[in-house]
Amino acid sequence: MEPKSSEIYSQGYEKWLGERNRALPAWYLIGTSAVRNLVGSSGCLARSLFIIFFVVYYFLVIASTVIRLQWKTIAQWDFLRDLVSGLDPNRLGLEEVFYHKTWVLYPSLIFCSMVMIFYGSQLIAKDRSANALQVYFSKAVSRIDYVVGKYLAVGILTSLTTLVPSAMMLVLGLILSPERVGFLSQSWFIPLVTISFWLVLSLVLGSVILFFSASFDKSYLAAVSFIGFLFFALILTGFLILIFGHSHFVEGLNWGGGLVHVGNILFDRKVSSWNETLWKSFDLLLIVLVFGALIFKKIKPVEVVK
Repeated sequence: MEPKSSEIYSQGYEKWLGERNRALPAWYLIGTSAVRNLVGSSGCLARSLFIIFFVVYYFLVIASTVIRLQWKTIAQWDFLRDLVSGLDPNRLGLEEVFYHKTWVLYPSLIFCSMVMIFYGSQLIAKDRSANALQVYFSKAVSRIDYVVGKYLAVGILTSLTTLVPSAMMLVLGLILSPERVGFLSQSWFIPLVTISFWLVLSLVLGSVILFFSASFDKSYLAAVSFIGFLFFALILTGFLILIFGHSHFVEGLNWGGGLVHVGNILFDRKVSSWNETLWKSFDLLLIVLVFGALIFKKIKPVEVVK
């Protein structure tokens, strides 16, 4: 049987079928290099805005955490005593998880959606445009390695506003909290909550953007399709509500709202409506499974030698 025509084959390269020793798995290398390439290839203005955002964001996270944990000490400073008299951010008695929800949930939903539009849309589209898939699959790299690596790239990007700020607050809490035992008693579960939200966010956003990125050679088309799918789900949900009235099944079609709903449940640790949660979780799971399967279908290794 004749091999399929490909640039790799025409140049005399053959697929490596033997064993190879490697210190790091292929999917890890693909994911980390993808993030480096995305940031490195972005313009100076884009990188500057990216850096400024995180400098400001992390500064606010650190400053607000230090202030509320060390409020009693700060309030005793002579030049602040009169200014902050009667103020106390801890007087409301809010749990530690509330602050993690404030700095993680909504900032990450907004930021990660923007990152998927500008960066995530390039993850596979650029490889398709440059015919790089032929290079990937002429090596000892499988489709699973490639797709998992791209999901890892999405996970690295989403971790910047989920895992990282939450870890900052926990470390500062352990160091600065005047009552470490009390702090641990109300924050031991927070890593589980944050990791769960990070996984849901990465899988859902990753499945959608990687599918569209794998569908086009131009990243801007993938970005437009991602935005279109988000608004289509929102408009379709509103239209069906006008016709059939409110129902958890219809509301579950809005996958963006589903992400918000699941995030609130994870951080609040309570379910107001199991029926609503079931449908919205089902919708998100369906997106991950269907779009994930379609991604694998679109990522086809090039047969260079048969």
